Parts: sequence; structure tokens; C-alpha cells
Amino acid sequence: MRIAALVVVWVISSAVADAQPALPLDDETPVESYRLQVLGADAVSYALLLGSAYAGHDARQTLRGGGASIFLVGAPVVHLVHGRLGRGVADVGLRIAIPAVGALVGSMQGDDEGSGVAAGFLVGAAIASVLDAAWLAGGDEPRPTTGQPVATTVSPVRGGAMLGLGGSF
Repeated sequence: MRIAALVVVWVISSAVADAQPALPLDDETPVESYRLQVLGADAVSYALLLGSAYAGHDARQTLRGGGASIFLVGAPVVHLVHGRLGRGVADVGLRIAIPAVGALVGSMQGDDEGSGVAAGFLVGAAIASVLDAAWLAGGDEPRPTTGQPVATTVSPVRGGAMLGLGGSF
């Protein structure tokens, strides 16, 4: 009896899995712009980071960790949800490289307290967010149709055939 129940569950789950379209993980599928979703994820991360400046010691570490984590993976997950694997990976690269370069430039300012590093990192993070929203999260232009502008049809009818001609101009 258990084997029969397992077979039924397996068949039903296979049918349901076949009926659901797979998430496309390529950059070939046309997608509408999702800039606001990316900016929303960044706004949450910045709000947590800003809130950490006004929080107590224990909450400060939690808020900083949450804000940094959302900054690093929030927008890339939005790209993945829209089926843009390549753009999600590129976004992770942007979000690591540009703030790191900003922190490096800030460290050259010569203060010992690290405020130059923090300021450079924050400027780099803001640049990464803007580049992501402007460049990676933009939608696709509609692709032009590649079909013929004129189409012919032939249909059999009683006593002969019917010829049709159609097109778009």
C-alpha cells in the first residue's frame, strides 16, 4: 500500500512539475524594467546601516550585518528572480569591487581613525547602486518581428481551393 501511495505522489508531482514553466536563467528572455525593485532592496540595506549609527552596541552589530548582507545579495536576488543570472553575478562583482576601490581611495586620505575608508566605501556603494539601477536593472527593448510582411494561404474548399493573401503595412 505504501508503494502505491508513493507512486501516486510521484506521478502527481511529476505532472505538476511538468506543467510549471521553469525559471529562465539566461539573458535572452525580454524583461521589463525592475529598477524600483533593485532600488528598494538598496534602500532597505541603507536604512539598516543608517539605523546602526543610532543603535546601542548589541543592536549596532546586528543592523550593520543585516544592512551589509542585504546590500551584497538583495539586488542580485532581484536579478535572479527576473531570470537574469548573468546580471546577478555582474551585480555581485559591482557591489564588491566598487566599494572596495572607494575604501582604498579613502584610505589614502591619511586619517588614522578610518573615516576616510568608511566614506570611500559608502561613496563606492552608492555608485554601485546607481550603476546597478541604471545599467543592469533596465528592461529590454521589444524585439522587432522577423516574419515576412506578406503571407499567403491555400485552403481546400468544395469544388476547388481558396487562395488568400494577407500582410501588414
